[in-house]
Amino acid sequence: MIEFILIGSGGFSLEVAEYIRDLNAHSDGAGNTAYVTDIVSSSYARFDDVCSILGYQPKLHETPISVKNKFEKKVLICLGSPEVRHKNFLELKGLGFTFGTFVHESAWVAKSARVDEGAIICPFAFIGAMAWVGANSVINTRATVGHDVRVGVSAVLSPHCDMNGASKCGSVSFIGAGAILDPSAEIGDYTKVSSGAVVKQKFGDGFLLAGSPAKGRELFKVGNTDTE
Repeated sequence: MIEFILIGSGGFSLEVAEYIRDLNAHSDGAGNTAYVTDIVSSSYARFDDVCSILGYQPKLHETPISVKNKFEKKVLICLGSPEVRHKNFLELKGLGFTFGTFVHESAWVAKSARVDEGAIICPFAFIGAMAWVGANSVINTRATVGHDVRVGVSAVLSPHCDMNGASKCGSVSFIGAGAILDPSAEIGDYTKVSSGAVVKQKFGDGFLLAGSPAKGRELFKVGNTDTE
């Protein structure tokens, strides 16, 4: 059994709780099962809902410092903002926590693909041949990551977005629902792509992009993209 610590108790935590319940419901006893032992959140807003989904009550912490037996557990960051995900990722690594990787059973991940620590692959996502999904990233429902695609650290891909072959999403970046990156298109670090946009070329760091073909300007401050 894998023991998880969830970071956050908002909407995405509800989704992850459902994924974990689904995993356990389909386990035949010989496969992996999961149990959420702890939730770290400064807000109690959806904590009761998360507990209702899980069917039990994990221990709630306002800070990760009070989590016991942390070396026996794996962290999943259940926060939707790439910047907040990355901040938590670096802080928790500094405190010595280790990260799990969660891949929903309905997702398809090529055997030649690489998925790094802390990544969450949601239902019906597709990860193609030789793709690389960076640490602490989220590949949301029905998102497509084509062959040779690179997804940076702490990036968030929204539902139904499509990264075509050899395209690249920089670290701590966000791709909105239904957006498309054409083959070999690139977005840099700390860049945001609006829902429905079609990116056909290469853009640098800190851009806000919208439209088809996507256009934009440098708008966001670019921060640290280290993983240590």
